[in-house]
Amino acid sequence: MKSTLMTASLLILVLLSIIDYASVYAEFIDSEISLERQWINACFNVCMKISSDKKYCKYLCGKS
Repeated sequence: MKSTLMTASLLILVLLSIIDYASVYAEFIDSEISLERQWINACFNVCMKISSDKKYCKYLCGKS
C-alpha cells in the first residue's frame, strides 16, 4: 500500500512537471511568433518608406 502511494505520488509529480514544461514552452513559442510578426511589420514599414513598392517589400520582409 505504501509503495503504491509513493508510486502514485511520484507519477503525479512527473505529470505536473511535464504539464508545467509544456505551458512554459507554449508561452515561449507564442512570444517567438509575436516577435517575428513585429519584425516583419517593422521591416515592411521601413521598406515602404524607402521604396513604396509593396510587392517588393512583401517579398523582402517575408510578409504573406
